Amino acid sequence: MADIGGSSRVKTPKVEEEIDVGFDNEALMIKEQLTGGKKRRAWIYVSQVYRKRDLLLGILSSVIELLTDEMYEMSDEELSLKLKKGLMGRRYLIVMDDIWSVDAWDCLKRSFPDDNNGRRIMFTSRLKDVASHAQSDSNPHCLLFLTEDESWCLFQQKVFGKETCPQVLMGIGKQITKKCLGLPLAIVVTAGLLAKIDKRGKYHGSKLPKM
Repeated sequence: MADIGGSSRVKTPKVEEEIDVGFDNEALMIKEQLTGGKKRRAWIYVSQVYRKRDLLLGILSSVIELLTDEMYEMSDEELSLKLKKGLMGRRYLIVMDDIWSVDAWDCLKRSFPDDNNGRRIMFTSRLKDVASHAQSDSNPHCLLFLTEDESWCLFQQKVFGKETCPQVLMGIGKQITKKCLGLPLAIVVTAGLLAKIDKRGKYHGSKLPKM
């Protein structure tokens, strides 16, 4: 989409404010405590390929809620300053999800004011050295794999909701869950696909598909 004058508008990344895999109530309570119930929080997905400008606009869209045409015309430095001013003196929670390099954090950290007002910046990474880079004097929190019981509970919740897994499907369901190796994301994705299938007893005796 082109603006008058020929400049192109950057598509704002989708900011998710409620991305919780299990423990929904606990996660919401923590968010409320950290942000004082105020809507000064953002969840931005970084990934391996990112642009600083996209990340800044994504966070600003959550913090300020409305991006103006003037903001789309700002430089990266101006956007960074606007974000810093918007967060100054406020309690806020920023989650940067799936960071693959220390550069992603280094290019944004100056945009977050550190005025001892209860700020929280959290990011997730698959790489331990990246997680350790942000705060070298503390150890990152490493998530544990789910136990078989925890995996099965999560699987049932995502496939059947408040209902109980039918006895006829329990065997194959536990086999599928076991193949997910305790990884919550693998369980949720697999369960999401199976939740769309007719779960009545006609699958009795069917073989487990290859995974």
